[in-house]
Amino acid sequence: TDWFTHPDGAGEVIGDFVWQYYDGAISFSGSGAAPDFTGQDDTRPWDAYRARIVDFYMNEGLTHLGAWSFCYCGNLVNIRYPSTLTSIGDAAFFRCNAITEAVLPAGVTQIGSEQGKAVYSFCNGIRRLVIEEGVTSIDNLVYQSNDANASLEEIVLPSTLTSLSYIFYYYYLRSLQRYVVSEDNAYYTAVDGVLYSKDMATLFSYPPSHPGVYFKAPASVRTFSIYAFSDAQNLRFLDLSETAATQMRLNLVIYSYKMQNINVPAGVISIASNSLRNLSSPFTKLFIPSSVQSVASNALETSASLTVYTDAENTAIGSLASEKIGVEVLAGHTHSYSDIAYEEPASCTAAGFRILTCECGQFTFESLPVNGQHQKTNPVVVPATCTAPGYTRYTCDLCGTVFEDDYTELGPHDYSAQTVKDEALKAAATSGIISRVEFLEAGGDVTSIRFEDVKIDATVEDSVFME
Repeated sequence: TDWFTHPDGAGEVIGDFVWQYYDGAISFSGSGAAPDFTGQDDTRPWDAYRARIVDFYMNEGLTHLGAWSFCYCGNLVNIRYPSTLTSIGDAAFFRCNAITEAVLPAGVTQIGSEQGKAVYSFCNGIRRLVIEEGVTSIDNLVYQSNDANASLEEIVLPSTLTSLSYIFYYYYLRSLQRYVVSEDNAYYTAVDGVLYSKDMATLFSYPPSHPGVYFKAPASVRTFSIYAFSDAQNLRFLDLSETAATQMRLNLVIYSYKMQNINVPAGVISIASNSLRNLSSPFTKLFIPSSVQSVASNALETSASLTVYTDAENTAIGSLASEKIGVEVLAGHTHSYSDIAYEEPASCTAAGFRILTCECGQFTFESLPVNGQHQKTNPVVVPATCTAPGYTRYTCDLCGTVFEDDYTELGPHDYSAQTVKDEALKAAATSGIISRVEFLEAGGDVTSIRFEDVKIDATVEDSVFME
């Protein structure tokens, strides 16, 4: 479409590149590369329209989308890439918060620069990132935001992906809950949202906002990627004890401020520098088996005091002692789990679990079976009467079962004044035996009688008129 001729349109020809804007849409066309810009403060020819841009169309023939092309385009929602696109510059989209689903196109082989910002930088409205079929390698950041209002929940990886740099998942994915990997991918897989190598021998990335408070790495795992447990928002108990890993790598667990207990691999031989880094006050105890042969002097970094326990004298472990880190030998120590550190109760539909800890900081997981205990939700109180106890009717939010509980005692009589309808009593009143009678009528039945101004005839026994 030739938008130059429209009175509300705008545009410019810059060599082999053409941009045009009209009615909320901007298009790039031409051949070769669209221009790069140097940062958010640089001036782009279309900046005057950035608050109005909703749609971006990049036409066939263009091979490169320039760095910092769209900054603070707060209404940009729709993006269409050409099949000819092979590279995207740093921060091509910066704080474009109306985008909800982002795509890395199939033909792209170069993304940003090693020290640059992600293609989608701080675009906090993005909930899903899809790496399209055809992409084989990712060496740099595609998405980044560690803002508190970041929304990214899911990353989808294609069957064609063969190489993924740790830079892709380092630190800037704090809102991510899960990875999804094509079943046809020969190199990667995801189990319960966690990213592994296809053979489950390497754990690459535990999503920072995975909802679990407890995670046990599979026994098949032999190695962990750098930053495997980076910025974990909910994780408190990390069990690596049954893995075949012999090394705890650089920055294995970092910025995970809720971390409370870690079970290190039972066969660990070496612990690298900064293996456990930027942990805080919940993390106060750590057990390291005496089989460890080497420990970097700066292997552990925590803002709180930490006591390291081991089961025999070990020079490497002893070297950890510092102002904040104490080392204590529990000779011949056998773990005994008695303290409940955390519990999620079982319910009528789901099993629960509890975490039990040893004095040394080691922990174990105990499953709690489904117990049939319904939730007391949606209460409706049925009051007691003098003939029936009261109770509360609940509807369980989990399974929908309606049940009654919290019974109360019988209520008092309610002597509401009404005219007596009983024929015998009417006759007695007429004959002068009773001048007035009041009674409680509940559900149509006379349940109690009260007499006032009673006149007793010698021929009538008092018991006739007793309540």
